[in-house]
Amino acid sequence: MAPVEAAAADPVASISEALAAGAIDAEAARVQLIDAVVAAQMPAGADPALWREIRAEVEALLAGDPTLADLLRV
Repeated sequence: MAPVEAAAADPVASISEALAAGAIDAEAARVQLIDAVVAAQMPAGADPALWREIRAEVEALLAGDPTLADLLRV
């Protein structure tokens, strides 16, 4: 798989590369990571409203997480 294809197949890698390149900031990376993880877990036919609630819960849990903040430092 070519590097571009690999990044497209792996949203975390794409987000990491964008953060390292300065294309996005840490806040945008955090939001995109949460979106990618929640989307990856959503089964087909899932109620979108339920998943918006789950995404909001994940966001709230990670909002003040120092470990995540450390991981997003470039």
